[in-house]
Amino acid sequence: MARLQEAYRARNYDELAALVAPKQRLATVDFLAAVDEVLKANARLRRVAESVYQGPVSETWSIGEIENNLGPFSAHVTLIGQELRGNGAVVTLQEGDHIPLFKARFVHDGSGWLYDAEPIPAAMIGELRKLAATLDDVTRKVREGADIRYYMDVFFTQVAPQMCRVLTATDPVVQTALSTDANQP
Repeated sequence: MARLQEAYRARNYDELAALVAPKQRLATVDFLAAVDEVLKANARLRRVAESVYQGPVSETWSIGEIENNLGPFSAHVTLIGQELRGNGAVVTLQEGDHIPLFKARFVHDGSGWLYDAEPIPAAMIGELRKLAATLDDVTRKVREGADIRYYMDVFFTQVAPQMCRVLTATDPVVQTALSTDANQP
């Protein structure tokens, strides 16, 4: 798990990809890159808001805590325990100071341990990128002179709704059942 965390902290996505089980490799790396876009956009907004509004008003709202909701990729992780199960392992960890605890699954592929990430909806990745764009739009407006009232209100009118879309994003269900086609004999 340490190598996984080190690769993410360095934002070395190629190394990170090699440490994730193939089934969820691409989605996991894309998800983390999208989260990074959000964190960077949030940091830019905080810097601009502190400069424009002369003080720590950026603490009014910040979504930086997302960095401690990323399972084994969280900024602050405490290892609670681990359990080996055949060619798999379950690592129990605490993200930041959050409860409940997170269980990360790993599989051994014969040459090393790989993180067996849970499926991530592609729609969630797109919604994260929209959230980053929303934050960048707010940053631009603040830089251009939006007043403090705008800054206070925009969280509820734009940012929070987009965060809800991130959290509720799902991919369309593919219909796999055979259906009768009226045009076929």
